[in-house]
Amino acid sequence: MDCHDALRIPDAPPSAKRVLCALADQGPLTMKDLQTASGMARRTVYGAVRRLRELGLIAERPSLRDTRQTLFSVAG
Repeated sequence: MDCHDALRIPDAPPSAKRVLCALADQGPLTMKDLQTASGMARRTVYGAVRRLRELGLIAERPSLRDTRQTLFSVAG
């Protein structure tokens, strides 16, 4: 999936599409990296990630650098 595909997802709000575009363009990112890449507030990014999880569009795994952090990526 690339950013153009992300923008066409009908059930995702604009904030979720923006997060998905960042993941598609930049690869696995932490929540903090997503905030920086999307230019949105922490709370907005958290809500977008929650919605993308519900839609099954993102995958998550622990970071190997810092196991306290989670890396998010485009599913599939």
